[in-house]
Amino acid sequence: MANSDPKQVIMEHLNALKFSAQKDVDSNTPAQKPETTEKVGPTNIRFLKARSLANRQLHLVSCEAPDGLELYFTYYLIKDENACWQVYDAIGGPAYETSRETYSQPRALLSRAGWPDHFYASGYIIENGVDVSLLRCIAANGTIMEDEPSEDRFVLLFSEQPVRLPLRIELYNQADNLVGSHEVFKGAL
Repeated sequence: MANSDPKQVIMEHLNALKFSAQKDVDSNTPAQKPETTEKVGPTNIRFLKARSLANRQLHLVSCEAPDGLELYFTYYLIKDENACWQVYDAIGGPAYETSRETYSQPRALLSRAGWPDHFYASGYIIENGVDVSLLRCIAANGTIMEDEPSEDRFVLLFSEQPVRLPLRIELYNQADNLVGSHEVFKGAL
């Protein structure tokens, strides 16, 4: 899937995903088995946020599985020697669940992959009544990454420098005041 349009590459990759979906059955025909399934691709694909570095891009995309489940994917793309974008890596799954935990201060919930040399992370900010305008991420080896949350509070992080875990997350408001901080990926390889 090589293409000069990164969004088209992502669309092709997502459309190659196939989910099991129950076929519509005629309830008046008892001979039909309700477990009959077909393989279908996702719908309602939306590009939520993107970041870029030289010959690399990071995209956060949402889509809907046939059963209505909202899915989120983070795509890490690289540009090859023919100036075509290719999927280098992708992570994703169901929508983030926030109801299990409560936090007393703003917090970033992140997923990560590709470390140490192709590190990237994506996630969202739980604001807890505070307007967070900047997320700063400081790696154990000193690499610093920053992002401004989207309107939907999503963030994307990646770096041209190696990244060593754990990461220190600092959240700032519009006046550049630190409004929350925490460590993520403690004990991760």
